[in-house]
Parts: sequence; C-alpha cells; structure tokens
Amino acid sequence: MPAQQRFPTKYPGVHYIHGKWGEDKQQKIFLIRYRKNGIAIEEKVGRQREDGMTEAKASRIRAHRMSGTEPTNAERRRLGEHYGNRWTIGRLWTEYKLSKPNLKGIVTDENRYELHLQKHFSKKSPDEVTHEDVERLKRSLSKHVSDKTLSNVLELLRRICNFGMKRNLCLGLQFVIELPKVNNIRTEDLNPEQLENLLMVLDREKDIHAAAMIKLALYTGMRRGEMFRLKWQDLDFQRGFIKLVDPKGGKDSQIPMNDSALNLFRDHPRTESQYVFP
Repeated sequence: MPAQQRFPTKYPGVHYIHGKWGEDKQQKIFLIRYRKNGIAIEEKVGRQREDGMTEAKASRIRAHRMSGTEPTNAERRRLGEHYGNRWTIGRLWTEYKLSKPNLKGIVTDENRYELHLQKHFSKKSPDEVTHEDVERLKRSLSKHVSDKTLSNVLELLRRICNFGMKRNLCLGLQFVIELPKVNNIRTEDLNPEQLENLLMVLDREKDIHAAAMIKLALYTGMRRGEMFRLKWQDLDFQRGFIKLVDPKGGKDSQIPMNDSALNLFRDHPRTESQYVFP
C-alpha cells in the first residue's frame, strides 16, 4: 500500500495526512518527526476532530518528546506490554521517570520510593489508595523519620498520582494528602484548611502554567512580573536559590528555593523557550 501524502504545517517537524471522519468527511491526522538518541522517529499524535489535535498542540508534544519530558509512543507501548491496561502507582512511577530523564534529585526520589512507597502502593492505582493507607504510612514513618522526610515521601506519592491524573491516564486520589508543616511556605491570609483546598483545586487545574505560578507565589512570595521574567538559567538547583531579575526594588537579587519550590520546578514541563512560564 503506498504511503499517504504528508502535508507540511508552519511548525517544524509537524505534518498531517488526511483521514476519514464519519462516512463522508475528512479530518487531519497529525504526525511529528524528530530525532532521539540519534534515531529518527515519526509518530502519530492525534486526530483533528476526535482528539481535538492542532498544529500547535502537536508542536508542543514534539518539543516534550525531543527533550524527554514525555515518553515516545514506543516507550508507552513497552509499558503497556509490561503492566497491561491498568495504571498502577508502580507503572506511573516508571513512566514518570521515562518522561523526565534529567530530573534533579531523581536518585533521592528513587530511594524514597523504594524504601517507603513501593511495598505498600506499587500495585494500587491512585483511586484505590485510601485515606487509611496514607495514615498508616504516616504512623509507621513518624516513628523513625523526621517530619521533613515524611513530608517528602508523601509529596512524592502525591506527585506520582497527579502525574497520572493530569495526563488522563487514570483517576486521581479521592482525598487530599495533608503534608506536615516543615517549609517556609508563605500562606499569609490562608489557614491550613484553606491552603489544602486551594492546592487540591490547583492540582486538578488543566492550565499547568497558571496553577504552577499560583503555587510558586504561595511557596516563595514571588510577584507575577518576577515569575513571567523567570528563566531556567535563573534557577540554581545546586545551591538552592532563585535569581530575581529586575524585581520591584530594581536590583537583581536571589531568594531561597525551598523544597516545595524545588519539587514544582523539577515537575514543571520544559519547552523550547528559555522562560519557565512562556
């Protein structure tokens, strides 16, 4: 069967072919082409009508897959063969690591997962995790780890579950995981219950950039203009600082990057832009 004609778009590496929609209509089927680890790859990423795919969306997916922040179709198929159709926390953790190969602190996260989460949660899907499961984990860990370590473990569990939910792979947690207070998060006018409710809403927000900016404002007190000017090169993960360029006071400065901000940055998708929030 001859190959279908590829039609170019205004985005590099994004093409489309014509496919059927209904009995007598056509729709565009978008393809992306890129190289990863020296291998040329072409993949279908979605249909115009059925999936709501556009040239711009296809270009963003291409950027994520080129940078490794999203697994390729082949990597997804391998995961499916290993785990079947069920998205357990163990499977989500594997795909999370595949999608973020250059993640800062991945070794520490791997240790936390293997030591504290794998045994009890790896075979459960996020919606199967109960409040009592988490409370049992809290009681067990609180006997021999600090509140900060406990908070980091719970945050990792929440991060894995949110990863699956945000990508429509599975249902999310059916309750809010409450983290011990260990960081200098600026909550100002919010009491703990209000903060948890706000974070729950933000975790379910589809606009990832907007949700991340609100969280960062809570975690660090950064102003909107400072966040819009923030570049990836302004983040010092080694020393734990955020550089503020042209802040309200006029002189460049830096502020501490607490654990909550660190986790936010390393979980935030990178695009081809130099800005964190393009």
